[in-house]
Amino acid sequence: MAAFVARGREVPVIETERLRLRGHRPEDFPDCAAMWADPVVTRYIGGKPLSEEEAWTRTLRCPGHWAWLGFGYWVVEEKATGSFAGEMGFSDWKREIEPSLKGVPELGWVLATRAHGKGYATEAVRGDCVGRGEYQFGAPGDWKHGLHYSPGARAVDSRGGEKWIQRSATDHIPGGADDSVCAVRNSEKTVYNAGNFESRNRFGPSLLVFQWREGGAMATAAVRMNNPRSERIFFTGMTILILASVLLGFAKSYFLAGVFWAPLPNWLIHVHGAVFMSWILLLVVQASLVARGRVDVHRRLGLFVFGLACLMVIVGVSAGTDFLRRGENVPGFDPQTFYAVTLGDIVIFGTLVGLAFRARFNPPAHKRLILLGTIGLMDAAISRWPSAVIQESLNVQDAICESFILLLVIYDLWTTRKVHRATMWGGLFVIVLQQLRAPIGRTGAWHAFAG
Repeated sequence: MAAFVARGREVPVIETERLRLRGHRPEDFPDCAAMWADPVVTRYIGGKPLSEEEAWTRTLRCPGHWAWLGFGYWVVEEKATGSFAGEMGFSDWKREIEPSLKGVPELGWVLATRAHGKGYATEAVRGDCVGRGEYQFGAPGDWKHGLHYSPGARAVDSRGGEKWIQRSATDHIPGGADDSVCAVRNSEKTVYNAGNFESRNRFGPSLLVFQWREGGAMATAAVRMNNPRSERIFFTGMTILILASVLLGFAKSYFLAGVFWAPLPNWLIHVHGAVFMSWILLLVVQASLVARGRVDVHRRLGLFVFGLACLMVIVGVSAGTDFLRRGENVPGFDPQTFYAVTLGDIVIFGTLVGLAFRARFNPPAHKRLILLGTIGLMDAAISRWPSAVIQESLNVQDAICESFILLLVIYDLWTTRKVHRATMWGGLFVIVLQQLRAPIGRTGAWHAFAG
């Protein structure tokens, strides 16, 4: 049976490495009822197991959220086995809690006992589930999240690196406020311990109210107030740096030569230049919109930008083929070999931007893949920088491109102490293909293909 339809659309399916998040189905109810009847699960979520009637009422809230509000809870199932693992998603429960969570989406989860201790909550919350929230509700400052924990889940937010800065009224939590509240105020680059919970954060303020008890299921209410300031500065700055590199490279032959009136070989190259420059300008605009919190406008432009990316691939291949047809030589390359270099850039761009579109509900991966795909095209501009050393050496051009990737790696290490998966695999993809383009282009098989 299909998942519950919300506002004319099926509940979106989200996949991580091990999990699939999908809409509730009637046949899920036995698993849901068994989970909510488990005293280990409910120990600190209401304090007592739910009857079948109570579990049924609670389960019906999930498709109801999607139908009325356009967001809600998913069933979490293991991809390898299809087994039920729990529930996770966004909700508006109208809770009586301070600070108030009414009117804003909460992110929450509950896992069946057999799924405890496997890192499922971390995998989903730090992956596409939070990404869906940022996509649908805007920057993190626009939405709140209340987390229903299972045993061992303290590590989820510990690894997430939040700041704890405000207490919460918790009389509704079994056990009372004395033993269920962990909330402290800290400042940048400071570490505080509350109970056995440690939180580290380098960035701007975020509000997280945390309620817990040792050794059992837990419940929290949390508010993450804004994008880290360093993230806004870095990604906007990188797009501006890319724009400056393009302006420097094409200044003499295109911009200072009159743009549309520049003496280019034919109309196709004019179209190629216009489309390429449109992409670079929209890259800056999109990054700036996110930095200013206008994710709604960013999303509306998204499909147009993806369409432009598709056009970039078509026009790029056409322009490269036209260059091959004209038989022009580039320092160090015959036309057939340079054709391989050109098509290699298009493969890098098309692949990474396609993956970025697929990861559009996962903003950290999305923005890195878009950036890396654009960096893969940068040698066209870098090869025209006013330097003979750069213009005559593809290796130097590639090294400069790779320095952009290095900036992204350094940013990841500085902010999270590890390299993001999109940076690591996307960066390796760019570097490997850049090193393979020319050797492939010099083979007899390629010359036979391109000749």
